[in-house]
Amino acid sequence: MYGKEPTLLQKIWALILFSLFLLLTFYMFFDAIVLLSKGIVNNENILVFMKTRMYFLGGVIFSINMLIMIIYLCIRNKQFYPQYQKYMFLVPLFIMFIFPHIISIAVHQYSKSINYIECEKESIYEFKYTKIVFAKDEASCKTYIK
Repeated sequence: MYGKEPTLLQKIWALILFSLFLLLTFYMFFDAIVLLSKGIVNNENILVFMKTRMYFLGGVIFSINMLIMIIYLCIRNKQFYPQYQKYMFLVPLFIMFIFPHIISIAVHQYSKSINYIECEKESIYEFKYTKIVFAKDEASCKTYIK
């Protein structure tokens, strides 16, 4: 029906691959969230928002979904429910492209509400990478090291 069944070695390699991908994406996302949260909770002079790293949340969810499907395949020796598989790919894709913009709007609104300014020179706006630095005042902006 779907071709030949994967061997045990192929299942193990897939499990290892997606486990490593999960660890990497989780670390990248979690590191950015912790940095932003620490700045907010500790009322620091500088807040750093790494918008690019917010895209990794979709990668985390995708990796978890793939691990669920691989573990299910290993235990049950049959394919995960086909009617749910498309959602297991579409939901992370949707989150990957929507979440960073929503969180960016929230961070900008929050920084305005606490009277922080955006440090234009210290921030990075590139096609592949966006890091936005907010500070209490212009003097704090100048203390931030890229």
